Amino acid sequence: MMTRYLAHFRFFILTTPVLFFFTVVGAQNYKSVKSWPEEVNNQLESFLNSTRVIQERKVAVFDCDGTLFGQVPHYLADEALYHFAKMNYEGKKDAVSKQKMQIIDQLLNGNNVGLQYVSTRINFLSGMTTREVSEMGKHLFHSKYQQKMYPQMRELLANLKEYGFEIWVLTASPELLYQQFVHEELGIPVDRILGVK
Repeated sequence: MMTRYLAHFRFFILTTPVLFFFTVVGAQNYKSVKSWPEEVNNQLESFLNSTRVIQERKVAVFDCDGTLFGQVPHYLADEALYHFAKMNYEGKKDAVSKQKMQIIDQLLNGNNVGLQYVSTRINFLSGMTTREVSEMGKHLFHSKYQQKMYPQMRELLANLKEYGFEIWVLTASPELLYQQFVHEELGIPVDRILGVK
């Protein structure tokens, strides 16, 4: 079954009304995802072909960590914060450095799920400019996570785009940390990459 192979690729496909219509130029063609079984590719192709008649807006929504790219040994958001803290605050005695390292300690030794954890990440980023946060995410992605991007997900996204789907990303990670590198890597518009603010 397709769900057996795609269970860890959390994505949702939605259709909603829209006030305008698209004229499709040329046929939409499915390209098999190379490393997925023929059965899965057949089911995806059949589903996507069935959406050709949909006149409403077509939307596919994906999680990011563990869905579009691997998240081992840490979430990219956490590793970006750990790396930044090590480079900029570790071993320093000023109040800001001590405060930031205390937040890192909470992240490393606390529960890594739930609202408190997400809030603690945001507390670490407080006081930084949007550019600093964006650059932090880009740097970590290119140095440690770019090779973890799932090629199968690139192929799936290309197929969805071919069939007229809007691609959105929803993440519990900090929005500014992810938007730029996800946009640059996958071509998803920045305003369709939503996360914690």
